This record gives sequence, structure tokens and C-alpha cells, in this order.
Amino acid sequence: MYQLKATKTVSNIWSIFRAGLTSENKTAVSNQQAVRTAFQEFQKLYPSWTDSLFDERFLYREAAPLFANGKLPNSRQLANAWRGQFNVGTPAQKAADVQKMQPVAGLFLQMVRQELYR
Repeated sequence: MYQLKATKTVSNIWSIFRAGLTSENKTAVSNQQAVRTAFQEFQKLYPSWTDSLFDERFLYREAAPLFANGKLPNSRQLANAWRGQFNVGTPAQKAADVQKMQPVAGLFLQMVRQELYR
């Protein structure tokens, strides 16, 4: 009887533990860590872009929703979020800036993916 009760208790604790560690939660934590680690490398390789506000503040505020729920944005979404920080310029200037940033955003996302799948 004691053995059965102890086994049931352990089983209940394990169920509660697993419920708190859904694959979505694990991925969200992994994404956050991957973004952080990728950015550390990115800022060394591309200081001119970090000086152009593709920086930690941008990643952890404006871009954070794009990395939520275990998802990764595409390069265009990330470039649009970066450009969205600046409330100046004509639509043509904004589009040109997004087009210029998109390959850089793609490089950053590649670095994030590399960190995720290490």
C-alpha cells in the first residue's frame, strides 16, 4: 500500500513538472538564449549595424514579439521591425531601408538558428 501511494505521488509530481515544461516553453527559452548568444557574435562582426540601432534594445523590445511563442520571424519581418523604430522618411525611403536591412536581418536569423540547433 505504501509503495503504491509513493509511486502515485511521484507520478503526480512528474506530471506537474512536465506540464510546466511544454515544448513551447522550452523553445521560447531556447529562442531567447539563441538571440542573446547570436547578438553577442553579431555585434562583433557588424558593429556598424549595432550602431544603426540593430542592438539589444531593439531585439528585446521592438523585435521581441517576433521571437515569442517559440517562433522565428523571417528576414523581412525583422527588417520591418527595425525600420519601424524610426518615424521619419517617405514611404520610398522606408522601403529602401527595409530592403537594405533584409540581408543583414537574414544573417542575424541564420546566426540565431545556428545557436538553436547546436
